[in-house]
Amino acid sequence: MNQGTPVENLLAKLPDAKPTSSGWQARCPAHEDRNASLSVSVGDEGRALIKCHAGCDTKAVCAAVNLCLADLMPCKIQTKTRRSVATYDYRDESGKLLFQVVRYDPKGFNQRKPKTGGGWDWSVKGVRVVPYRLTELPADPTQTVYICEGEKDADNLAKIGIVATCNAGGAGKWTPQHAEYLRGRRVIVLPDNDDAGRKHAKLVCHSLHGLADTVRIVELPGLPPKGDVTDWLNSGGTKADLERLADAAPVWVPTEQTAKLDDAKAPVELDAPDNSDDKSGKKSGPSTAEQLVQLALAHYRFGVSTADELFAVDHAGGPALLLRGNSESLRQRLAKLFRATHERTPNASALADALCVLGGEASDAEPEQLHLRLAKHGDGIVIDLGDKSGRAVEVTAAGWQVLTKSPVLFRRSALTKALPPPERGGSLDDLREVLNVTAVDWPIVIGWLVAALVPNIPHPILLLTGIQGTGKSSAARVLLSLFDPSYAPLRSEPRDMEAWQIQAGGSWGVVIDNLSKIHPWLSDSLCKAVTGDGLIRRILYTDGDLAVSSFRRVICLTSIDAGALRGDLGERLLLVELDVIPDHARRTEQELDSLVEEMQPRLFGAVLDALSQVLAALPGVNLARLPRMADFAKVLAAADKAGVTLGAFDRFMGLQDRIANEVLDGDPFATAILDGIRPGTSWTGTASELLSALWPNTSKPPEGWPSPRGVTGRLRRLFPSLATQGLRVTVARENTVQRRRLLTLTRDVGQNIVQCVQSSNVRVGCAEFLDDKLDDLGRSGENIVQSFEPANNRLLDDLDDKKHTLSGGIHDDDFVPVDPVLGF
Repeated sequence: MNQGTPVENLLAKLPDAKPTSSGWQARCPAHEDRNASLSVSVGDEGRALIKCHAGCDTKAVCAAVNLCLADLMPCKIQTKTRRSVATYDYRDESGKLLFQVVRYDPKGFNQRKPKTGGGWDWSVKGVRVVPYRLTELPADPTQTVYICEGEKDADNLAKIGIVATCNAGGAGKWTPQHAEYLRGRRVIVLPDNDDAGRKHAKLVCHSLHGLADTVRIVELPGLPPKGDVTDWLNSGGTKADLERLADAAPVWVPTEQTAKLDDAKAPVELDAPDNSDDKSGKKSGPSTAEQLVQLALAHYRFGVSTADELFAVDHAGGPALLLRGNSESLRQRLAKLFRATHERTPNASALADALCVLGGEASDAEPEQLHLRLAKHGDGIVIDLGDKSGRAVEVTAAGWQVLTKSPVLFRRSALTKALPPPERGGSLDDLREVLNVTAVDWPIVIGWLVAALVPNIPHPILLLTGIQGTGKSSAARVLLSLFDPSYAPLRSEPRDMEAWQIQAGGSWGVVIDNLSKIHPWLSDSLCKAVTGDGLIRRILYTDGDLAVSSFRRVICLTSIDAGALRGDLGERLLLVELDVIPDHARRTEQELDSLVEEMQPRLFGAVLDALSQVLAALPGVNLARLPRMADFAKVLAAADKAGVTLGAFDRFMGLQDRIANEVLDGDPFATAILDGIRPGTSWTGTASELLSALWPNTSKPPEGWPSPRGVTGRLRRLFPSLATQGLRVTVARENTVQRRRLLTLTRDVGQNIVQCVQSSNVRVGCAEFLDDKLDDLGRSGENIVQSFEPANNRLLDDLDDKKHTLSGGIHDDDFVPVDPVLGF
């Protein structure tokens, strides 16, 4: 080994090295280098410092020229034993360790990050940049934060009750990522007593200018050369002295000289190269995509929802932002933030690359539940106000309060409109002024409105009917504005299932206006949106990939005449007919909107008052008879018990018979059965024989008439409505070689009709379940009947094993006891 300095010995191995203003530049021997990407400079105590801007590590460079790491140290250091004297942890907001700075004696620093399986990785490339002691930065933006040059100084300031931070790497390594954590705060910068320290202080101030509330530089009196705040404290400085100096310091403003520090706005990685001496004229620093990634990691945490939606949440709080989409997505927010930080616009390619990387970051997180507008939390309910502040309302049995930060994660869509901050002292009776609802239907409408703010239960569909001029659309829009206002409150009939999924996926409340006919596919989709079952469709341009949407919504329909109703949809309807508005009482739409806007805060507060009372009464509600939509029925009973409504539960029970009649009147097959089987009589035969008996004509049967294979399925859907007319259906196999399946239809009279209706509420759950679910298992209707044995529930056990494979899942409520009389 030559006896020259470490730098001289290294340069001897690099014959093409050329001097620069800060050292030397040479082609890296560790890779095929055409651009002279290796920087060489003199460090503390004569160390040789090398950096390959192409990414080669120091060991590889040394090995390529037959040197070792010790050869980069002067002899006096090589003979000393390096020992670590302190470690400084850099953690994120949750306390997770990101990386660690290790301090050595003789003086030296190294950075390392934890490995997944244990141990340390001494490369911190790509690690998120955060300030030191991040978890101790105050949430209150009015509290003062001090910035010093080293971790030891920040720790010593913390010991006397000062909130202090710094960046890793020492002077000159401050980045905009650090500055973002101090947005809106009062900042005091404490430079070391040397040129590097004062330049670092100006770098920090320039980065914070326009971002922090105020920035001041305090040059501590009596410091020795290269002295720092620790020296000042050791000489007798106190917290009170430091605060007096900070109050007396002027607010820092940029000058022409500090404007040259504009490169402080360019974010860098922890080990990013210094490109100031690159003579090629090309930028070799981080790409725009990398800058976007670092900026995003500085502002947001990333996660994935239980529905596989990738999202980001601002470290300061607020709703979850989906990585792609509309104005409420991360893509738009990140582009805006980048322009504000760098004063230039990122291109689409860089945004796409950055979002791809951030998507990988998000997908590694543990799944979290994302809620839309409201969510159950503990014993209460949290409602997202939908404004930019991220506020929410928490409702419990004891009352309600507005929260500055939601305890649960909400997502929003382009349809989400802000609710007004609720006001106390309002009354739901004030709604009578703007809703054209009859007195008999008023309790059921109020009950539906309050129940709309109860998550995790099926909500019946409110069907507002009436002739032209009854204010159906206006009533629906007013009701929606009190629990889930939208930028598109009234929506047209969807053309297909995909359009329906888009309409219903973006808001908690959905209003379909002026519905003229409910098609079978829409009827099924509405039923599934009530119960929360999954909707399946094939992904475009693929042969086998499926998209599954599972959601539960609060739905309102308006229609002059919705036409024939299928039985399963009819059981999920609240039918409310509106009166004609007299000419003298009619308002213009503008007058109505102005009135509702003025009343909305008090009305919203009144709805919250009612919801709190219902939550308080709900545990004491015990119903001897549970109808269909049992959870909703219990809410109505609680509303009656709490005095929120009067007679809502009884009105709901009465509506069941009315809707059953609507279903039967609109179904020619049901009408034919009731006409053909009189009370007190019965009929037995096959499905084909039943069709022939009901329609003996040779002419074509009416529209909607089932085929022989579809008879059993139609009976299942019609069963609750037929039960109101005393009709029972049983299925059996003949005791013959043919083993034909025989249907027996029996029409009860008197008290037997009541018993038939009561038992239908128990049976229909399984009947609908079989009808809607078993096709997914590849089993035909006939095989279902053959395998079903009510005595031991063998089929239900079989289904229980398979229920997790079905789209949308199967709820435990679907598995109910079945009366053997029903037979299917």
